[in-house]
Amino acid sequence: MPFTLSSPDFTNSSDTPTTLNAAQATEQDIWTQMRQGTGYVVLLRHAQTVSGTGDPPGFRLEDCSTQRNLSAAGRDQAVRIGRVFRDRHIPFAQVLSSQYCRCLETAKLLDLGAVTPSPMLNSIFEDHTTATQQTQQVRQQILNHRNSM
Repeated sequence: MPFTLSSPDFTNSSDTPTTLNAAQATEQDIWTQMRQGTGYVVLLRHAQTVSGTGDPPGFRLEDCSTQRNLSAAGRDQAVRIGRVFRDRHIPFAQVLSSQYCRCLETAKLLDLGAVTPSPMLNSIFEDHTTATQQTQQVRQQILNHRNSM
């Protein structure tokens, strides 16, 4: 599974708080900081796809029928991930996505705000010629976001 996010269980069977272990405390701190809008950037790969690796030969970004797309389980996964963020009242200033259909669909199903396709997030799986440029663009986007806080 490419990405899962589960909510920690901070209660025992009698519904009284239990002692948090270090990992749970850290996770709780991160959720609290994200809720306060302290400049976190969440990078997430698309949800689960139909089986396979990469895209079929001759795929086209503008034609989803030529790409490897989300499976039914992946669509459900994206909805669940989005719900986790919404249930925790995490604010999102911007939602960017690769132009690939599986990524756009994941971002839209998260339901965290308007989705903006961004070529800097496109796959470099088959063509590494733009990897350095795309990586620099993503880093700059993150720095710009952090500096705007």
